[in-house]
Amino acid sequence: MRRFIFGLILVFFVAVSVVLYFATAPAERDNLSLSGQEALPTALPSPTAAPEATATLAADPVFQTQNELPLLVNADNPLPEGYKPQELVKLYDQKNRSFELSASNIKVEGETYRAMQKMFSAAADDGVDGFIITSGYRTRKRQRELYEERQDDTVQLPGCSEHESGFAFDVTARGSGNGFETTEQFEWLSKHCAEYGFILRYPKGKEQETGITYEPWHYRYVGVEVAQEIMSRGITLEAYCAERGA
Repeated sequence: MRRFIFGLILVFFVAVSVVLYFATAPAERDNLSLSGQEALPTALPSPTAAPEATATLAADPVFQTQNELPLLVNADNPLPEGYKPQELVKLYDQKNRSFELSASNIKVEGETYRAMQKMFSAAADDGVDGFIITSGYRTRKRQRELYEERQDDTVQLPGCSEHESGFAFDVTARGSGNGFETTEQFEWLSKHCAEYGFILRYPKGKEQETGITYEPWHYRYVGVEVAQEIMSRGITLEAYCAERGA
């Protein structure tokens, strides 16, 4: 009988211990999971979402944003170390694109691609096609390689090239034997690129402002409102930003 009673008591204490463990263990485990590490954000941005504007970027006079774009990128305003577009689109994979490619590995930022598609589709509707994209996004590593290979004013310092932003592309056209500037494709872009948010980034006669020689093939996405003001006034992105204290 004594053994039976002792067994009942033992079973009772074991049961109570198990109940108390499960009642307190979750809180203890939660405390352990947060100890020794920094607080994490409550939600991570989607890997394909457009870049979110942050207080750091908006307050930085060197790296201003307009419609969530890195607005001015040049030798005086380099991209932050480690910058990378959150949404990169590989152009070769876009089977219904309205332009051709000189290589299969060209990428641009997502919003830039969508604006390109609309723009070149509109050009085709006007009877102007044969556009060939020759360059888009570059990594910092690739930009450094190009700079070291050439060591001249045709390639910008790593971090200072718009190609690292993902918002710029270079273009040519089929049969542009005398240069892209002489083609109907260039003429069409000069008239209509701003309607789709693009500017001729390095115009002729503005080398002192941009620090870059005239490049009729280099276009930069800045958003429709900014592009229309820049192109209609015949100013540079540097002048536009200077007027606004950026």
